Amino acid sequence: MVPFNNHLENKFKLTAKQSIASKLFPIFKHFFPNQFWYWRKILPLPIFDIELCTDCGHGHHPLNISEKVLRDYYTSNYWYSAGETVEADDEYLTKLQCIEQFEFIQDSIPSSITEVLEIGGAHCHFSQLLRHHWKVQNLHVVEPGERWNDYYKTIRIEKISDFFPCDTQKKFDYIHTSHWLEHVSGVKNTLGEISQLLKDRGFLFIEVPNCNSEYWEVDTGVFPHLEFFTKESMTFFLEEHFNVIVIDNYGDDHLSINTGNIHQGKAKLNEKGQFLRVLAQKKPI
Repeated sequence: MVPFNNHLENKFKLTAKQSIASKLFPIFKHFFPNQFWYWRKILPLPIFDIELCTDCGHGHHPLNISEKVLRDYYTSNYWYSAGETVEADDEYLTKLQCIEQFEFIQDSIPSSITEVLEIGGAHCHFSQLLRHHWKVQNLHVVEPGERWNDYYKTIRIEKISDFFPCDTQKKFDYIHTSHWLEHVSGVKNTLGEISQLLKDRGFLFIEVPNCNSEYWEVDTGVFPHLEFFTKESMTFFLEEHFNVIVIDNYGDDHLSINTGNIHQGKAKLNEKGQFLRVLAQKKPI
């Protein structure tokens, strides 16, 4: 067990909004008793330890958070606390993270793919970039909240569900998940569900924080996460349903970021980098 220091207000800075919220919690509890209990479980205020594997370094949130609680939080609160706006624009053409992700996969996936799903896609910048380069027209997304519905219609991406797993008969050539898998409960089951949605030998991209030993030493300013991956643990979780094509860490290391020593420009390959990127292919049945 290791302290989840990133979420301890008495040791590390939180955003101003989170700090103010913590002072108002007694009021919320008084006037909104039916909602207060799950805020206490999900927002970064309680002190708890993360279960950490001594072999692969994987971390797991020990609190038993129900599916209903997670759905309520991500439907009603997550994006509002993140302060995101929902307007169509051409930011996908210049967003470095999307460009890096496309360059990561482009030599390993045929450009003739036709069916793409982005899970936890939010603005779907990657999907739009993929359409720009490869002319992929059948783009789909899973993302909670009605606030996205008009946006997806504008950018011509079909929303098939608020949450995953989803009830769809569609099969996909490629599924894209960027900073989503760390928010779900039950990694092995989730990856199994993803494999069921992929066509034979379909492809899966994953990007998550790299939770190496340095991750636990600094304030990473993360949103509430349930799973904490390392290269070793990700490989373990994938091996049942997927063959890993490439898995590497990118970006500045956590210690450098914490001290403000940040590299400008594209994230470079770095064994201690803050992001873990994976491209895997579904195993033949």
